[in-house]
Amino acid sequence: MFFLHISAMNIWALVNVISSQSVGNIWAARFVLFWAVAFAFLFYLFARTYPSSKLTMPRKSLIRVSVWCLFVMGLTLTPFVFKEVVVSPGAAGVGEPVVGPGIMLFGLTALGLDGAGLFLLGRKVVRAKKKDRLQVAYLFVGLGVMKITIIILNFILPSALKDTRFIPYASIFMLPFVIFTAYAIVRHRLLDIRATVARAVAYLLSLGSLGLVYGATIYGVAALLSNTGWYNTYQRLFYVGLALLTSLTYQRLVNFFNRVTNKIFYQDAYDASTLIDDLNHVIVGNVYLQPLLRSCSEIIAATLKVEHCTFVIAKTAEKPHRVIGTDQAILTTHNAKEICAYEPFAAHGITTAEDMSVRHPAVAHLMDQFKISLLGRLGPNAKPENIAGYMVLGSKKSGNLFNTQDKKTLGIITNELTVAIQNAMRFEEIQGFNVTLQAKVNEATHQLKLANDKLVSLNDTKDDFISMASHQLRTPLTAVKGNISMIMDEDFGKIPKDIRDPLGQAFASSERMVGLIADLLNVSRLRTGKFAIQPVVSNLDAVVKSELRQLKESAAAHHLTLTYDEPKDFPTLMLDEIKIRQVIMNFVDNAIYYTPSGGHIKVALRHTSKFIEFTVVDDGIGVPRDLQHHLFTKFYRASNAQKMRPDGTGIGLFMAKKVIVASGGTLLFKSTEGKGSTFGFSIPMTKLPKPTAAQLNAN
Repeated sequence: MFFLHISAMNIWALVNVISSQSVGNIWAARFVLFWAVAFAFLFYLFARTYPSSKLTMPRKSLIRVSVWCLFVMGLTLTPFVFKEVVVSPGAAGVGEPVVGPGIMLFGLTALGLDGAGLFLLGRKVVRAKKKDRLQVAYLFVGLGVMKITIIILNFILPSALKDTRFIPYASIFMLPFVIFTAYAIVRHRLLDIRATVARAVAYLLSLGSLGLVYGATIYGVAALLSNTGWYNTYQRLFYVGLALLTSLTYQRLVNFFNRVTNKIFYQDAYDASTLIDDLNHVIVGNVYLQPLLRSCSEIIAATLKVEHCTFVIAKTAEKPHRVIGTDQAILTTHNAKEICAYEPFAAHGITTAEDMSVRHPAVAHLMDQFKISLLGRLGPNAKPENIAGYMVLGSKKSGNLFNTQDKKTLGIITNELTVAIQNAMRFEEIQGFNVTLQAKVNEATHQLKLANDKLVSLNDTKDDFISMASHQLRTPLTAVKGNISMIMDEDFGKIPKDIRDPLGQAFASSERMVGLIADLLNVSRLRTGKFAIQPVVSNLDAVVKSELRQLKESAAAHHLTLTYDEPKDFPTLMLDEIKIRQVIMNFVDNAIYYTPSGGHIKVALRHTSKFIEFTVVDDGIGVPRDLQHHLFTKFYRASNAQKMRPDGTGIGLFMAKKVIVASGGTLLFKSTEGKGSTFGFSIPMTKLPKPTAAQLNAN
């Protein structure tokens, strides 16, 4: 946009000069107005755009302003704006403009665009940073002087005095704009176009050298040939050879002057993409912090040509403050602590001493004390917990300051290095953690082994006690049960009716005790590996009926209805009758004890050609869903079962599972808390072969 603005300004100046030399030419005067509007319009667009390279003006507003300017530009070429220029008799070079009614429209448009442009630039002067403010200020002053002078000499004086003699002098006042803009470009890097200036100087020097050397040669040789009369033949051959020589040497000459101008204008020139690629190569190839930062500091120092590049790494839980770089003697550990603790350093991503000298003199003084020209924060934001440290750069060896390209490049570098440093620090943390963890794991393993050995010893003692106690209890309990049975069978004489009920309860209790002792013995056998299924010829239907006969009195005492859905013609199979009997008794006994008074218990046995199935269904308290997965483990009892029957052991269901699984079957279980449960088992017929004739006869 700046280029278009300057181009329009030059065209307007040229047309203005031509108009002054063509007094009385109405079209020359109209073209002055035409380009004046174009000049003002492009100046307004430049003011809206600067310092960005993109036009930020809303699309609809741009269209409206553009259409209006094109409309006014078209009017300037008609008599509606400028009718004619009358030349006064006897006054050479003096003309009196005759304007039409549209001159006010032209004036308001041109003045409005110029005024709006100057207002926008003035506002940017106030809002810009210190360094940028000087750039905009010089540009604003140059443009302001030029615009105001042009308005006065081209429009106000000619209209007021009816005299056009002042118009040619307006172009002279473009000189302040050129001077102020050139100074801002050279001294304050306005528009950052030094590369364009350097290339322009290189090509001007190249063309000048060609013109001087080859022009002089051509002139001398041509003069010599013309004196000898050989012009027609040899001069043509000489021109052809000279043209070939020019084409072969021109590029070499351009390259030479490019190198010369680069040394003058860009002593610190470097390829940012190459620098970033080199650093990425180092980052990818290193996971250890020390070699990573040392290599990166060497690359940055060599590429940017700075006195030193040093990294200050913040303190962590495992490591103190560290200084890593090309010249670690520049900063001490104490300096590193002070830098990491200094809050103004964290407030800026990239901080230069020049920027801080105006904004924060105290910060600039500290940077000078530590010989820091640029400091880059290694962290996404100013929060202390997110800052890994700082990148510290010394002054450039050329004495130049860090420019905009340097800051942008270093901003990219610090972002990438932040991630790499954080990853390396995590790797260090993991390594340290692994060492500490290994030591703790070894210690915990040793303690756990000691505790486990103790638990194994206690468990063996417990199992030995259970086995011994079970064997010792079984003999007297068998005698008690046998004597009660004989008394109830009236082997010792008739017994009163009021005695039979207590005797029945005593017999049932002894039966439960026998079953409990059998379970304890089976648990002991499981530990010692002596638990085994011993199938015998058995009729499961008869076993179920036998157990239910013993449990009916208990069910009646609890005011429960106990029914049996018996099968027809149940086959005789090979079963471990003793263990299966314990399972059946356990399932039915649990249903009796965990079903409230008035409930129902339904026992069912069925068979098919593929399996047999036994189930006990009750409408008791059920098992909570979150406790069901514990139910068949050793010595476990659900919380609601413990409240209803405190004297349970938690062995029955554990042993039932062992017996059924050892028999080749699977447990059946379904329960809903408060609605009842289903316990049972299913055994495939292939696991329960039918007895042979010899086995039946022996039975």
